[in-house]
Amino acid sequence: MTESQWNQCADDIFQMVVNAFKECRIPEKLNYTLITLVPKVDSPQTMVHFRPISLCSTLYKVISKVLVARLRHILPHIISPNQVSFVPGRQITDNILIAQELMHKFKLSKGKKGFMAWKIDLSKAYDRLNWKFVEHVLVELGLPCPITKLILCCVSTVRYQICMNGELTDQFLPKNGIRQGDPLSPYLFVMCIEKLSHLIEDSVKKGVWKPVKSSQSGPAVSHLFFADDLVLFAEANSTQARVLKSCLERFYNASGQTVNYDKSVVFCSPNTRKETAKEVSLICGSPLTEDLGKYLGMPMLHSRITKLTYGSLIDKVHKRLASWKSKFLSLAGRATLIQAVTSAVPIYAMQTSKLPISVGHELDKLNRNFFWGGREKKLKIHLCQWDLACRPKHKGGLGFKKTTAMNKALLAKVGWRLHQNDKGLWAKIYESKYLKGKSVLDSSLMFRQDCSTTWKGVMYGVELLRQGVGWRVGKGDTTKFWKDSWLIDEPLLKHDGVLHIEDIDCSVSNFFKDDWWDLDKLRRALTEDLVQHVVNYPVGFASNLQDCQIWKGTANGVFSVKTAYNMFFKGPSWPDYSFSLLWKLKIPPKLKIFAWLIAQGKILSNEQRVRRQLTLDASCGVCEWPIETTLHILRDCYKARDIWNTTNLLSQAVWCSNIPWSLVFIFTCWYVWKWRNHQVFQGDDDVSPYPKQLIVRAVHEWFKASRVLSKHNHKVQVDLKWEPPISGQFKLNVDGSRRNGSGHIGAGGVLRNSSGDWISGFAVNLGKGQILEAELWGLFFGLKLAMDKEINNLVVELDSALAVQLIQKQGLSDVHPLAALVASCWELMHKINCCSVYHVYREKNCVADCLATWSYNLDLGFYIFVDAPAWIGPSLIDDLLGFTRSRLVPTDLLV
Repeated sequence: MTESQWNQCADDIFQMVVNAFKECRIPEKLNYTLITLVPKVDSPQTMVHFRPISLCSTLYKVISKVLVARLRHILPHIISPNQVSFVPGRQITDNILIAQELMHKFKLSKGKKGFMAWKIDLSKAYDRLNWKFVEHVLVELGLPCPITKLILCCVSTVRYQICMNGELTDQFLPKNGIRQGDPLSPYLFVMCIEKLSHLIEDSVKKGVWKPVKSSQSGPAVSHLFFADDLVLFAEANSTQARVLKSCLERFYNASGQTVNYDKSVVFCSPNTRKETAKEVSLICGSPLTEDLGKYLGMPMLHSRITKLTYGSLIDKVHKRLASWKSKFLSLAGRATLIQAVTSAVPIYAMQTSKLPISVGHELDKLNRNFFWGGREKKLKIHLCQWDLACRPKHKGGLGFKKTTAMNKALLAKVGWRLHQNDKGLWAKIYESKYLKGKSVLDSSLMFRQDCSTTWKGVMYGVELLRQGVGWRVGKGDTTKFWKDSWLIDEPLLKHDGVLHIEDIDCSVSNFFKDDWWDLDKLRRALTEDLVQHVVNYPVGFASNLQDCQIWKGTANGVFSVKTAYNMFFKGPSWPDYSFSLLWKLKIPPKLKIFAWLIAQGKILSNEQRVRRQLTLDASCGVCEWPIETTLHILRDCYKARDIWNTTNLLSQAVWCSNIPWSLVFIFTCWYVWKWRNHQVFQGDDDVSPYPKQLIVRAVHEWFKASRVLSKHNHKVQVDLKWEPPISGQFKLNVDGSRRNGSGHIGAGGVLRNSSGDWISGFAVNLGKGQILEAELWGLFFGLKLAMDKEINNLVVELDSALAVQLIQKQGLSDVHPLAALVASCWELMHKINCCSVYHVYREKNCVADCLATWSYNLDLGFYIFVDAPAWIGPSLIDDLLGFTRSRLVPTDLLV
């Protein structure tokens, strides 16, 4: 189904889904499934070496995904915390962190009590699942009867055909099992394997199963599940081994599952007697191992981490790069492969472990050599340092990811989740073992000697986390005015704008007065410039929202790995170039890289070649100018001048009048560089008899292709005017304003009735800040004015779509920097009977716009206009007379 066909088939599909849920069954033909065999090994020899993937019909998947969407919401409430797969809010890394901590416990265990871990491999887990067992589980979990019937219909009415050697076999009916490829299957399996979790938890409660604790006061862990990846933990003795096997057998007899005992392994802590370990292995029926190997793709750390521990990452990247021929790819093509493939290889491992520095350097080396076109035995010139290439694009780099920096940013995310009081089992283990009531940002946690390698990695990431954590002030009674970083990146105590400190431990709320700042108190403590920044801070004067710590690097206050990584590169700025603009240009990717090299001065001119000791002659190979610089090659050399003159670009010729100048300029620079190299290295003095024609053709081809690929949103001119509210209603128009030069912000608003009569207006000077803050402060003061006037049935209009979105988004996160101000607006709206907020275009909001602009003439603070000022008269009259103003509006926004 394509987007273009949706209008023709949407109603039929919708009715089909409705009927399926109404009748609790699906059409028979809808469940016909094609099985294709995907090799699991390089050279498959038997059927065991293939993984059967079920290709379900698209229409069936619509029904299946609707069921999944409904099941996802209940899974966190019915699935134990030991299972993390396909459960919203849980991550695969959770169980890896727990397993690493338990291995650390095993490593440090002393005395007679040993511990065991049994890693279990299920044989054909999906294929063996018994349908009767599935039904029993669904009923036991309390799913509604119609949903249970529909799920069982999806599972049991399947018809299979196998695609072998390009031909289809006859249809056949299965008797059990669920399909790999069905969106519903993973969720069904998770619910079924939960039955085993119930059996284990029941044994633990009865005291029969002795689980393992990573610390004395920590939670006991008896098992870890990720779909069909099972690890069981218990004390290492024969009695416990029999209990484990008994639980498994009870589950397998009911569900139809089977253990592959040869692939399963038993690992015992080093303090376990050898005889006991062998006895445990014999009872379990699985071989004993001294190394648990990998769990969920990550090595279980039993000793010191070395380069060999994560050598597989280097091998994977090396294997990928070896299959690509860099000489057939442009720099842009190589950059794409590095960013999309090789840089992603170590990401999974770096989420839970600090890689050795040598591994990070080796991975960077492989990517670096591939990007510049070098091979293992034949390196090529690197035009810039890798550190520069690894900078974010808006900071002058190419956006590559430096492995060690990315590793630290990913581990900082684990620290952030702990800081935000994650409720998962992994967080409880860390809380009981390491935090013990302290904040993860507490620097004393860095110096523990008895911690695991995994915890050391988390603390490595927390170093970065500390740099980006700030405060979002709500009520202001928790945040310290002088000591906490709530206004700027450092405590106000360290700022040069401090005049007088009366109480160094006072909170921010000490500077509040009557739902606004105490300006007199602020001016005694801070310089006027700093006061200008304080007064616009989005605190929650009218809300009960508590203060909390947020991530300062993002607009929504939620931690992101991208912004954490960017913190490594605060570095110098580049005032001569706007790198963000460069990457937004609609030009071929290879020309973007070329333009970046020009901007960085990294084109391999003879001047650069002399610096790199590749030649002794710095002169131009075309005109013999003494020093050949980048500027000389592209502009000053007579050959370059001839090309620029021939193309007649300075006069903006007709041929390029409808084409962006940036596109024409970059293409011309590219051809100048290309022809210069052709002449210097191949000795061909005749560059091209028609340079203009070649450039024109290339520019037009790209311009035409890019326009075809891009979607055009046409605009039409519409006439807009302010519309009075209906009889019995009042309308509040508010607006914010900002002067880009000085950064001053202000807000204003007007309250009118259904006749358009002036009831009241206001303007507020908010100091220095951002436009969105001004818009929301304008709404806050406008609502406050309406409430003081005892106005009900209020319609509020703003011309900031983003501000309206924040107000209408009831689920706004508490860590959003503007959450307290938005919450204050909500509180005021709830106190006004029947209040609604809408977005309008500026042409409908002219009076409020004039008031907001006028606020710059006022001192800091809030001012009410009982009567309309004379200077606002023309705009008021225009609104009363229904004067229209024109605006170009995208067609998709027209109602």
